[in-house]
Amino acid sequence: MGTDKSLNNIKKAKASQNQSLSFLQMEMIDNTNHKYDVIFNLFTSFGYVNHDYNLKTIKNIERQLKDDGTVIVDFMNTLFVKNNLVIEETKVIDNLSFKIERRSDGKYIYKEIKFNDKKDYFFQEKVMDLSLNDFKKYLTRYNLKVIKTFGDYNLNEFDIENSERLIMVIKKSQS
Repeated sequence: MGTDKSLNNIKKAKASQNQSLSFLQMEMIDNTNHKYDVIFNLFTSFGYVNHDYNLKTIKNIERQLKDDGTVIVDFMNTLFVKNNLVIEETKVIDNLSFKIERRSDGKYIYKEIKFNDKKDYFFQEKVMDLSLNDFKKYLTRYNLKVIKTFGDYNLNEFDIENSERLIMVIKKSQS
């Protein structure tokens, strides 16, 4: 089963739905009333709200994961992102000029996109500045533990200074 908050993403995913694969629109803190061997949280879909929401998400993951189950969390390596932040850039795509600004305030990393296509548009993405230690603190409240980390999609070792991603393999201990 796949879940996503975005109705558009779920509509696209349902094109691949079959007897063994289904999709639901829901929040990460909502319970599917199923138990899973593996749960994936991919592409920095974590950290958009606050610490309380993050803890509710971890609690829900732990509740839905079978004993000895595995969680894969893919998050950006915030130290790498901050150290390599492109503050301002303009990208032109199909004759549209997108002005992109990024910043960090120590709590969040922001990306703002502005463009004009017959009217002005503005989008802001704000993701919490979470480290491996922050995730470990969340997990200690539940029956979950990081057993391996990777720094990219090629599964190279995680390096706090140089890795673009923080990919965590997390195991649930038997209750």
